[in-house]
Amino acid sequence: MPESTPLPLATRLWFAWVCLFRVLFDPAFAARAFALRQGEAASPERELPPPPRKRTPSLPSAAELARLPQVKPALSAAARAAQQTIPDRPRRGQAPLSPPPAPSSDPSSEPESPAKPEPRPSSATTTTTTTTTTTTTAPATPSAAAPATTTTPAAPSTEPALQLLALLQREGRLIDFLQQDIATFPDAEIGAAARVIHEGCRKALRDHATVTPVRTEDEGARITIASGFSPAEVKLSGNVGGSPPYQGVLTHRGWRVAQIKLPVPIAGHDPHILAPAEVEL
Repeated sequence: MPESTPLPLATRLWFAWVCLFRVLFDPAFAARAFALRQGEAASPERELPPPPRKRTPSLPSAAELARLPQVKPALSAAARAAQQTIPDRPRRGQAPLSPPPAPSSDPSSEPESPAKPEPRPSSATTTTTTTTTTTTTAPATPSAAAPATTTTPAAPSTEPALQLLALLQREGRLIDFLQQDIATFPDAEIGAAARVIHEGCRKALRDHATVTPVRTEDEGARITIASGFSPAEVKLSGNVGGSPPYQGVLTHRGWRVAQIKLPVPIAGHDPHILAPAEVEL
């Protein structure tokens, strides 16, 4: 019979560790190993009996679990007092529970009871409160910009113009002359009336306004209009074309108001009355 080949050192060390753990944690294996070691001298070829199989306990079925009696854990006196103190939370869709009755004001009618510990909020309640606070402090969406409103300019006041017309009527009877039909009058009468109207209107204009010409050149002189002129001050006529400077003849110097002084109306004055009606008795 050939000699068996010795096992490597690593294999023998592994077997030694396995046997050590089996001896420490399996009492049946330790007993068999001890018996085998004592009987090796008498019968070295004796075979060890196979180890008994371990029965794996089967889990109970659902029907067996249902038949088992339900055992409630015993509560301590403090836990029972806390459970009676905390009201049941209403389910979704149920009306909230009514608050407990107020304690009686008579101290003699109330039995002395030990101090009840305050219930600590659960983790679910803390999480719900944190979530609600986060949702409430969310930034609001920016509102839409309001459309720009256009402002309508105020209508100009007509009182200065009405005052000037009243002055021209009072000094020179200008409105009487303009409202009169002069087609039937001879030229001599019209010329005599024009002298009187001219004198009165000129006096009213000089007393209340200072009027100066726009251009200082004499009428009929040839002038040059440079580029950048104001169309409100210079009016071009004739063959207008191209770009400035323009060469032309001054036909009218124009007028501008340098200063105007109108009388201050008294209280109750109607500016629309340019001249009162005159009645001779």
